[in-house]
Amino acid sequence: MKHFHRISFCIVLILIFTVGCGKKPVVLSLYCSASHLPVAEELAKTFRLVYGVTVVCIPTDDATHPVFSGPEESASKKTKSRYEIQREKVLDSDEVRQLKKWIENARYKDFGQYLLDHKFGDLYLCDSPVEVQKLVDGEFAMKTRPLVHVTPVLMVHPEQGTETLGIVRREVGGLGRETDRILQNLRDKDTNLNFSQVTVFDNETLLLKAWEESQIAVAICWDSTAARLFPEIEPVALPRPEVLAVPLTICDLRSGGDYKIMEFFSIFASSEKGRSFFQQSGYKVK
Repeated sequence: MKHFHRISFCIVLILIFTVGCGKKPVVLSLYCSASHLPVAEELAKTFRLVYGVTVVCIPTDDATHPVFSGPEESASKKTKSRYEIQREKVLDSDEVRQLKKWIENARYKDFGQYLLDHKFGDLYLCDSPVEVQKLVDGEFAMKTRPLVHVTPVLMVHPEQGTETLGIVRREVGGLGRETDRILQNLRDKDTNLNFSQVTVFDNETLLLKAWEESQIAVAICWDSTAARLFPEIEPVALPRPEVLAVPLTICDLRSGGDYKIMEFFSIFASSEKGRSFFQQSGYKVK
């Protein structure tokens, strides 16, 4: 706890110097898959309430998310708070509009490559070690901090008679890549293994909605998402030799508008207080 207070004191000092000297208020954008958006928003909310800096969380794989729906028409600009105005300005930017179109229409779903191609954003909360390394090699991620770990698990529907397996596309973040690796390893060990009854989804949100509605019998998802959405159900662990705990990493991006504030958000996310949010949401904190 003392460590967290020291971090808080340092952040307050730098924010007073950077934001409180007549400069334009800093607003950060944080990108992550819809899988991790709930915990990202909790971090952003606390950071704003404690330090006064707005962090806007934006999903990278779900164009139907309410974030993209735009502000309510009934609210006038005079009645909106500074936070609401700042948030709407980010969400109405060309970068976010272009991202929404990409999510809807792209032939590939590799957001790490999309970042390298378009060079925008402040922070990226990434569950794919492959993407993180690609951003580092491309010199676009200036700093990276592993925060917690996630592991793929099986959600088995107790009332589903079919044997359909649901997965996300292999290029969708860490979950897609890990699922593809696991299934390939199983195929290599058992050539008679049949995955003909497989339904592929664009993101984990759609995958688990289909599972909940009994459209599929089994889903491979993150353990953290299973714990958050279905706390009463015990997921089935995949075979230990086949499954790996994947780091959830926050990346400070070179296109960011204020490197010092970005770094302090990353420090906050990795602090004792920040990690407590992850733990409460079902993530593995080591």
